[in-house]
Amino acid sequence: MSSIGRLLVIACLFCLGAADVLAQQTGGIPRIEATECQFDDRFLDVTCLDLVTLEDHADPLSTEIRLHVAIFRSYSANPQPDPIVYLEGGPGADALFGVEWAYPILIEPFLAERDFIIFDQRGTGYSWPTLRCEEYDNMQYDILDENLPAEENIRLSVEAMDRCRQRLESRGYDLSAYTSAQSAADLNDLRLVLGYDEWNLYGISYGTRLALTAMRDYPEGIRSVVIDSVLPPQVSMFDELAQNADRAFNTLFLNCAMDAACNEAYPRLGTVFYEAVAQLNAEPAQMYILHPTSEREVEVLVNGDRLIGLTFLALYSESLIPYLPRIIYDARDGNYGLLASTMESVLLEQEGFSMGMNFSVQCMEEAPFTTLDSVIASHAVYPASASYFQISPNTGEIIFSVCDAWRGDTPPLTIENEPVFSDIPTLVMSGEYDPITPPRWAEIAAATLPNGYFFNIPAVGHGASVSHQCPLDMMQAFLSNPQAAPNSNCISTIDPIEFYIPEAVSTRTVAFTDPISGISSVRPEGWDDFGDGTFMREDLTSMAMLFFMTVPDVSSDRMLRDIAQEFDIYVTPDAVDTRNSNGFLWQVYEFRDAEFMLNVAIAERNETSFIVGMLNQRFEQDALYESVFVPAVDQLTE
Repeated sequence: MSSIGRLLVIACLFCLGAADVLAQQTGGIPRIEATECQFDDRFLDVTCLDLVTLEDHADPLSTEIRLHVAIFRSYSANPQPDPIVYLEGGPGADALFGVEWAYPILIEPFLAERDFIIFDQRGTGYSWPTLRCEEYDNMQYDILDENLPAEENIRLSVEAMDRCRQRLESRGYDLSAYTSAQSAADLNDLRLVLGYDEWNLYGISYGTRLALTAMRDYPEGIRSVVIDSVLPPQVSMFDELAQNADRAFNTLFLNCAMDAACNEAYPRLGTVFYEAVAQLNAEPAQMYILHPTSEREVEVLVNGDRLIGLTFLALYSESLIPYLPRIIYDARDGNYGLLASTMESVLLEQEGFSMGMNFSVQCMEEAPFTTLDSVIASHAVYPASASYFQISPNTGEIIFSVCDAWRGDTPPLTIENEPVFSDIPTLVMSGEYDPITPPRWAEIAAATLPNGYFFNIPAVGHGASVSHQCPLDMMQAFLSNPQAAPNSNCISTIDPIEFYIPEAVSTRTVAFTDPISGISSVRPEGWDDFGDGTFMREDLTSMAMLFFMTVPDVSSDRMLRDIAQEFDIYVTPDAVDTRNSNGFLWQVYEFRDAEFMLNVAIAERNETSFIVGMLNQRFEQDALYESVFVPAVDQLTE
């Protein structure tokens, strides 16, 4: 950043009330330093800085660490003086990676009245140091296509985490200092150096644990708190994980059974699910996914444990829940396209996750307050899912095998297993389908918050506040007046999940003629006609588009190269099919990214290129290719 740019950032910080910022640029701890945003901020009104603080707040000679902070400016000419500061989940998730995509949902709704602050917590994301464990991440990708016994999976995971620990310790990092209490001290430092008299905390998932810790340790300056998908310290996450997953699975099965259309399309959903799990554990299958970063196609083994795990993780997201009945039935029938798309979404969301930070917190705050025998016994109550949770990295034998060395000589503090009592006004939310932090936990947390207001939001999973307009409106009302419970009438108007039922989406074709080009063919009945030979179907859960083009005086090779370059392909791709119909010789090509598939048929006649294209989500490829794309190509005439 230029000298002028740095001065502008410092000037903006003075506007926030940080009168001592300039002095702190050159010296003490904590301090803030202007920096460029490490994420794509081209279209965002945001100021970035680093908070420089201590690795161990109890030791004034401790190593300095840096937390990357982003301050998004309010649209208001006179914003409220108390901003919102967002606390990311995990522990170990990076808050600022991909923030430009989260901006419309997570940030922008609040900018009409307040600034919004996000930072990468210690050990995560763009902060330094990061405790990301590439050793573990790479190992997990390496075994995607293997059907390992649980003992071998555990051994490889423990060895990878041990290698990560040794590398981090060799760099001088004190792994026992990456805890909720230390992060709460970071948060207090940030408020003080920015000069805010008070602000509002907003945490989702593990962010709720951090918010509760801050309420306990640094209540001064906290005006209000929103905690969504709550992890209170007094619960045992390890001991209750299988139980919580079973509750969410049964919520899905029951709600499908109570929905006439879902029950007709997917009867006995719970029975079919566990039949598919047993079937795949006995005879694993293969599917192919796109690697989330390299976008290379990689082979993945599908066994029952993977089906359990992907169903569990899909229940986090209100955008994936509608697909789950279909995923389950498809898995039983040997069709894995939709399951592959789900896994791609899950892996993409996990990119950048700091497993080292996760272990530091869990080894200090969860593992010490239970035993491996107790956890194994809790898994055994749910035998269908027990083997999945046994090999999950931070819920079973793996973490107990790693924690003694990871924690070192630092003793756990019993306060990390005790309820938080606070009279700070707190809005407490949970989601009906949440598989990891159930509504019961939110109620437990609210019980020791006398000014807490608890609401369970139907038809959503993990992160209720970013899943529907109703909880967002309730948050806005609460922030305006934290002393009163927000109006919750909108909860009763939330529609149940509309489950994805392909049979309900018509793919019957009808004839049409394009008045401009003069070509005739067939297109799907019921799809919206956007003119110029373009037809689209967009519903709650999926999107598909069919289009026809004629391009005079441009060769089919040139058209193909132009299309390929849109997918970053700079060599002429090979045709996957050839079709001969109505005097046209069609060459058919496929292009795909992590979510969508584009089928293109190109033919050339009389110095004109004819193109038929279909764009759809990858899980619908097989069905729509035969029922929509092939008839549209084969029946095209001039």
